[in-house]
This record gives sequence, C-alpha cells and structure tokens, in this order.
Amino acid sequence: MITRLARPIRVSGTNIVLTEEYVGSATHGICYPSVSSCITITGQAAGGLVGAHISCLTHPDVTKRALAAMKTAGGASCLNFYVVGAITKFKAGTRDESLKTRKKIRDQIRESINPNATVWFYDTTPRDAHIFAERVGARVGFYLVSTPAILVTLTYPKLDKREAIPSTHFVVR
Repeated sequence: MITRLARPIRVSGTNIVLTEEYVGSATHGICYPSVSSCITITGQAAGGLVGAHISCLTHPDVTKRALAAMKTAGGASCLNFYVVGAITKFKAGTRDESLKTRKKIRDQIRESINPNATVWFYDTTPRDAHIFAERVGARVGFYLVSTPAILVTLTYPKLDKREAIPSTHFVVR
C-alpha cells in the first residue's frame, strides 16, 4: 500500500516506489527516487518494510501525518528504523524544527511510531542518489544508485549495478 499524504492511493505488489511525501509498505523492496535534500525513513517489520520519503520543504503537519501513517501501516511493530538520505542538507533546509537534528528525528520516530525503536542513520550528503531498501532474509539491505545513472519512474526498477551501503556504516543516535 502507498499513501499520498493528501489522499490515499493503494498499490499492490512486493516492491514500491515512494516519491516525496509518500508513505507505504512493501513485502520486499522500497525505492526512494531522487534523494538530494530529503530523508527516507524505513522501518523493518516482520512482514516487510514500512517507509516514508520526507522533503526538507515538507510542512510539519504533513510530517506528523507521515509518521502516523507509518505507524498504522505496520511501523508500530518495527524495532529498527533507518534514516537514510541527505541528512546534512535536510537538517539545514527543513522548516520543521522538530527534525533539525538527528536526536530530534530519532525522538519524533520514537514518539510517533514506536517508543522502543532503535534508529540508525546514514548520510548520503553531498551525493544525489536513488535509495533502495530491500529485505534480505531477516535483515534490511540498503543500496544507492547515482541519480544520473538511471531514471526512476513509478515502476520499481530492475538494477544490475548498485552500490551497497555496508551495515557497519550506519550509526545510532
């Protein structure tokens, strides 16, 4: 299921594409296209992934609705959340004071979705990239593809070449 925060849109399938201000869940993979000044939030649920794509220009009320939508889409059961994207650019440009630091982002995820969650961060700044989160067995793998390398539409792309983000590069805040 994919939900546009202004009005719900439902899509079935194992892989989804979430553009800015969309929230959704997938059994296998989520693609977040064209992340240049945005963050993505991905929760690892037992049955798949729950995600949101938040722009630095996203209004604070929309961000609150996005986190609430993640909770009802399965995020309440997620113990691990991953914030991947242009975190440095996002923090500098966001209009939402409650997301100006990694600690505040973590606190918002815990307050809005799951108070017991561990929140992991990976900053892609200064790189513009498409970000992929995919279930790999019992864990989540994250991958990057430079934005000029491929054009992502609303169809989940099949990729041969992509750069894995090593799990050791994520930090907890």
